[in-house]
Amino acid sequence: KKYEALLSEKKIVDREGSFTIGATAAKDFPGEIGSGAYASFVISEPLGTAFSKEDKANMAAAKELERARRDELFTRIKMQGEAEESASLAAYTDANIKAQGSRLAALAEAVRERILRHASISGDTFEQLQKSRYQYYRGVMDLLDSEMIFMQAGADLLGYAYPGGEPPGISPRIRPISDSPVRSRLLDPDWLLSKKNVPGGPSRIETPADHMGKNSKEGSGGRAASVPSAAPDVLTSRTEAPEGAPSVSGSCGPLSVYVWDASPFLSPETRMSSLKRLKSTGFGHLLISFTPEQLKKMDIYYHRMELEDLLSAAERMGIRTDLLLGDPEWLYPDNRKDLLEILLKMKNYNFKGVHLDIEPDSLPGAEEKRGVLLEQLIDTVSEAMRVSGKPLSLSIHPRYLEGNKGAGSRGFNDLGLEYMSVMIYTTNPDAAADRMKNIMLSHPGLKFFLAQSVERVLPKEESYFLSGIENFGQNMDRICRKLSNNNNYKGVIIQSWEDFGGMLK
Repeated sequence: KKYEALLSEKKIVDREGSFTIGATAAKDFPGEIGSGAYASFVISEPLGTAFSKEDKANMAAAKELERARRDELFTRIKMQGEAEESASLAAYTDANIKAQGSRLAALAEAVRERILRHASISGDTFEQLQKSRYQYYRGVMDLLDSEMIFMQAGADLLGYAYPGGEPPGISPRIRPISDSPVRSRLLDPDWLLSKKNVPGGPSRIETPADHMGKNSKEGSGGRAASVPSAAPDVLTSRTEAPEGAPSVSGSCGPLSVYVWDASPFLSPETRMSSLKRLKSTGFGHLLISFTPEQLKKMDIYYHRMELEDLLSAAERMGIRTDLLLGDPEWLYPDNRKDLLEILLKMKNYNFKGVHLDIEPDSLPGAEEKRGVLLEQLIDTVSEAMRVSGKPLSLSIHPRYLEGNKGAGSRGFNDLGLEYMSVMIYTTNPDAAADRMKNIMLSHPGLKFFLAQSVERVLPKEESYFLSGIENFGQNMDRICRKLSNNNNYKGVIIQSWEDFGGMLK
């Protein structure tokens, strides 16, 4: 209406003019003929404007311009308000997605807990399991609804930011929701069916009969794994390997093994098969190491769950799991804080112990300062013992327990080590057993494992890699028989699982 009024005002004040020329002729009867000519010039405008000093047409145009400016301001304010509203909605839904992700994680844990209860307890556990699944599905729908609102708000914001379309050369700034590993895990329905990748649970729902049978087979091994302060009884009980699987434990009982590549054990796709393979070949104790990148990722929920699932699955199978840490730089006081930070970070995980594989001889110039390095090793172990909160053990070269260095190593006696793994790398079983026996006699207050190597990079005089599985198993059996009568002998540790896998191929 304002626009029509302005147009009407503009038409009213417009001046109009005309110029007229004409001729006339006439004849009187009776009389003469007469003729004439005329011209006229006419200007018309509203009364009173002829003597006005104001130009009404300009006034109307000015009012029209003012109206256009006001419309533009109104549109800009409206769009700015809508953009701010979309930004606020996006921020709200982003926070809501994070909150619902945490809620979904709790619902997932509830499903996992009810899966395990249903596997071993009778009653209404199946009904409770189905209820927890239904609640989980509702949580998933709420999360997806929030994600849909978030994406709609993001699309609106992009429309305000680039009304003419995205300019060339601008890379995407928004990370797709589907890239989130937490989302991929929580929205994966496979493990909800309890047939695959059940977090913290078996690969299938066990029946009560299965559960009772498993307990009767594992016996005291499963109980010992839950007592971190005790020596691992699982290492002194015989493990039966599945038919056709090569077992190398012999009279040693389950062996221990260093695992330097944790990826197959962390991955849900290969975790159970890796643990079963390790158990079937005669191992009941794994010392597992993580890369700096893997340790950093433990801050993320998804990766924490992977580690917790591994520890839970290993414990159910009667496999003891220790945290393996190895970096010789930690011997130096200035670098020791890095070790202590890792120990504090991993303290709350259900490892049964912490094992330090800190080799002083791998440091430059170690041969000339072994006495100093031994003192620094004892200090490092002492500080690690203070913060670890778990039984602590140590790998060590035999030279630090023999001769003059052996006297210096008596400082380990007062640290409360769970055991020491002595790296006597030789393929002569009698020589390894005799040397180990002398060390144990010199240190009656310590418990010992004998470390043997299957590393492919070592010569055949030090590593069993080229000896074959059968010969390796026979030699381990021979060593165990020679050392089993010593009270401070605990068993054999193999270096390492990755190379042992190469022997099986």
